[in-house]
Amino acid sequence: MKILILVIYSESEFYKDMLEIQRSYIHLNPNFQVFFIQSRIQSREEQSKEDVEIQNDFIYVKGFENKIGILGKTVKSLEYLISQGLVYDFIVRTNISTLINLDLLYKHLTNIPTENIYTGGFILNLQWLDPEAGIIDETLFGTEFLQGTCIILSWDIVNKLVNNLNKIRYDIIDDVSIAIFIKQYATEAYKNSSKYMCSFMYFNSRLCKLSDARDRIFIRNKDERNRENDVKNMQKLVEYLQLKNIN
Repeated sequence: MKILILVIYSESEFYKDMLEIQRSYIHLNPNFQVFFIQSRIQSREEQSKEDVEIQNDFIYVKGFENKIGILGKTVKSLEYLISQGLVYDFIVRTNISTLINLDLLYKHLTNIPTENIYTGGFILNLQWLDPEAGIIDETLFGTEFLQGTCIILSWDIVNKLVNNLNKIRYDIIDDVSIAIFIKQYATEAYKNSSKYMCSFMYFNSRLCKLSDARDRIFIRNKDERNRENDVKNMQKLVEYLQLKNIN
């Protein structure tokens, strides 16, 4: 089984530290191919370059970094990989501050179907406005969607997305847009969303112990008050999970 992980990334002081922590372990499992995906504006001298470019473990997509742009850099990365003839059983779309217990994820994915899968770690019901994310009124309230920090798609659903780019909404945040598309064009996969969920947790060192993460596949680190705490927590968690998996 071959699994693709796409990690949302944009440059910031703390994200750079998180990147190095992720790189210290995320490439070690041969069952996963991992790319960090980032939007970037080309200089005048680079205008002749392709819209999508791979450099080492990064996929760079031409464009601006913002909430709305997350969807574009995700689908363009997938479109490019398909154009290169690459095939996977599943893709996992996550972000830089979410750690994945790769061994547990692999075991989970080997025990679920490889078609009609749209699942992840956490289902939300949209009930709030977020103008930055394109949610400017109550029209989409009640939409159930998988939180974008941990979305899992089988390869047939990825191909359906890429083959229907004109049917995707680009004016709203990625995780809501993906859910709307799948509900309309891949109904069976949408119904499967809660059936094959992964274990998930928010990690906060003030409230959690390292051992709380022992059996969780996705571990989200987000301290709204101090992102430096997230960097420290991620380092401790990686060291803990590596030791646990060795033992």
